[in-house]
Amino acid sequence: MGSFGTAVFGPYRAQSARPRMPEVANRDLSALFAEEFILGRNLRVWYWGGEAFHVHLQAYPTVRGDGVTPLEALIARRMGREDSTLPHDAERPWILSSLAYQGWSVFSVLPPDQEAWIDYRYGRLYAPPSAQAHSDSVLSHLAPDVQRQVRVIGSALHAEMLGQFGLQMLFAVDGVLDPGGRIWWLEVNSNPVMPPTGYAPML
Repeated sequence: MGSFGTAVFGPYRAQSARPRMPEVANRDLSALFAEEFILGRNLRVWYWGGEAFHVHLQAYPTVRGDGVTPLEALIARRMGREDSTLPHDAERPWILSSLAYQGWSVFSVLPPDQEAWIDYRYGRLYAPPSAQAHSDSVLSHLAPDVQRQVRVIGSALHAEMLGQFGLQMLFAVDGVLDPGGRIWWLEVNSNPVMPPTGYAPML
């Protein structure tokens, strides 16, 4: 089942109050399940025929405290809002939940230079998209052991797909790279948007 980052709740800490997530009211609660929350950087790897050709590695979006300004105003400023309040939109519950996981609320004031992350989902950067002429792939910059993990999962999935379909396929895999360098694989994207770097390997 595709989620596109919406059919996700939390993160929660044990024995803590949970901010209300609006989707819960519209879903079958018996179908919900718990996962361990791994703090890290979001990783997406694109493959053609089991060979990785493009990698995104995204840190969580953060705001930095100044010892004076409440978090709500800092986040509103990052979102480009003219006022100092968070909108009651689809992103708000995840911002509140992310802050609560770290022990903060929108009324908290961070000490100077301390950072708080405001979301953990891939692609939620809370910043205007950047246009650039060079590739945003970090594949060549990954540590050797991380590259090894990328190769292992790509080879395994390629072998599985080749056995089922008998041909090479384009796919992407999402994961979280933790501070210790371990990748926690999450899901396979069977029909991902292809970066321009994918044309050369396919040809």
